[in-house]
Amino acid sequence: MTFTSKPQPGTPKTGTSDDTLMTATVTLDYCFQEVNPEFAKACLRKPHHFQNVPVVNIFGKLMFDGLARPALDSCFAGTPLQIEQWKDLPARGVCHLEISLTPIYNDAQNVIAAHLCMEDVTSRSDASGALHQAQAKFRSLFDGSPEPMLVSRLEDASVQAVNQAYLDCMGIKLEEIIGRDAPELYCNAADREVFVALVKEHGNCSEFETRMKTKDGAMHVVLSASVFDVNDDPCMVTVIRDITTAREAELSLQRSSLWLALLQQVTAIANQEDSTTDALQQCLAAFCSTLNSPVGHVFAPDNPETSLGSEGIWCLQDGHSYKDVMESTRTPLGGDNQQSQTGLPLLIPDLGLVHTDDRTKALLAHDLKTAIEVPVFAGGNLVALMELFLAEPPAFSSEVLDMFAQAAVQLSQVFERQLAQQKIDEGQRKFQALVQELDVIIWEMKLPGQEVSFISGSAENVLGHPPSNQPLAALWRDHIHPDHLEGYLGFYKDQVNGAKNNEYSYRFKTVSGTYKWLTDTVRAVIDQQGETSLLRGVTYDVTEQMHTRRALQHSEHRFESLYNDTPTIFFSLDARGEVLAVNKFGANYLGYQVADLTGRDFLSIIYEDDREDTGNRIKECLENPGQVYRWQ
Repeated sequence: MTFTSKPQPGTPKTGTSDDTLMTATVTLDYCFQEVNPEFAKACLRKPHHFQNVPVVNIFGKLMFDGLARPALDSCFAGTPLQIEQWKDLPARGVCHLEISLTPIYNDAQNVIAAHLCMEDVTSRSDASGALHQAQAKFRSLFDGSPEPMLVSRLEDASVQAVNQAYLDCMGIKLEEIIGRDAPELYCNAADREVFVALVKEHGNCSEFETRMKTKDGAMHVVLSASVFDVNDDPCMVTVIRDITTAREAELSLQRSSLWLALLQQVTAIANQEDSTTDALQQCLAAFCSTLNSPVGHVFAPDNPETSLGSEGIWCLQDGHSYKDVMESTRTPLGGDNQQSQTGLPLLIPDLGLVHTDDRTKALLAHDLKTAIEVPVFAGGNLVALMELFLAEPPAFSSEVLDMFAQAAVQLSQVFERQLAQQKIDEGQRKFQALVQELDVIIWEMKLPGQEVSFISGSAENVLGHPPSNQPLAALWRDHIHPDHLEGYLGFYKDQVNGAKNNEYSYRFKTVSGTYKWLTDTVRAVIDQQGETSLLRGVTYDVTEQMHTRRALQHSEHRFESLYNDTPTIFFSLDARGEVLAVNKFGANYLGYQVADLTGRDFLSIIYEDDREDTGNRIKECLENPGQVYRWQ
């Protein structure tokens, strides 16, 4: 008998060279005519054992009546079938079977048998289940991720999904974001185009920095993304990392570095310049340059006791265009005594609200509505007042004013030195006539009896105690601060014995009961026998200098704390790549102590895969001073 099968569209395959398929032919009387070896093997029989064997004998009455017979009847009626069924096969155990029944026709196109094909798809079912589990796991990770995440379509950039972390971070609701165009979420929509282009080119992109909009403003973020298909629709999943705090810390550090550089510049000017006019001119130029101020001016009177007047010290971007401002400048905006009372820099945010004079009108005509006034003191007097004019108040005004206060302390040293030099010169010229009027105590003491052979009348002015013939050591012993007494006595003992250190500072109680800081400068006079016969000395009142020094120490401590505690890692390297310095935060962040890293080869703490590139970058940096290099 010849069997032919009539093709049916969409029916499963009924034969294959794959020997894992189990196939059989079933006749119209529900008996097997033939089976392939895999079918027989699954039933623990030989193929010839099935010939003319009823199907019910193999499948069992329950399955035959409930499934096999109805399916065969349908197939015999000309309808191909495909069924999925779990069945316990003797040789395989419980399997997930994909069963197909296809009618077999004779030459007259009459159904004479059914072709039965069974395929074990248990492993495929397991894989499908695993896929669903993976998708569910991904969704769980997406929804529960602490990092904000967003899914958008590549075709039209519409937002398809966001997680809760994104909603919390941006301060918005789900209905406010779904369906929106992703470029609308960026502060600069062009950044999104660049980002998507990188993702499309490489399939992913990481560490892309930009700014994104939030409900109340914007934030600095780093984006990472990759492409995946959702129902054959290409989408992009983006992970968002908020770096706003880090960027603000970085900007704060940059500002601090700027202020520190300016203070260093002012310090250098103060240490090198003897002329107060030159020092003021250079510092004014540095201040104007740092704050982009087009107009700066200094009031610097010859006599600190008189009212401040214009001294003609200017810093101008265009002297001609500000001629009206210069011509109307006669007195400080704040008046003669305002800075004398506070001693601190003054910010005037809007001149038009507090002044109506001609100079204010001229400044406002040039759109310069903000002023900063920086007083400079020396010897307790206001000796200069620097004014800077700007279009608007500077950002971080409190930091600016604090920086100017410290700069003014540095600048005052020029005046202090000039005043001191004037006193020294005057003393050299008229010592004999004017020594009693100097603001220092000049004295001479005979040894070994400690008899005071000379003490200037200025002692009464400085200390409040009149000159006395009592032993000088006794006078000081009664009035020196207890904390300094032992050191003071030891110092003078060392002077008698020829010590080279001839200066000592201490606190001295005046007649009013207050303490002043004094500094003794002493020189021993050696007689012909090689013995110390005289001690000659000058005692200075250095109270102001000590206060200034303490202010500088506080400033240095503050900047040292900023350097060590700012959440950014700083390294200083020498030309050989050895670590000269590292801030405490950086050392602790890397798991070291500062001492562990100091003197160490910098590359030894770099991941070995990055050492060569880092070494090349450092070399390039050393070969090009002044250039800024960045790498990761």
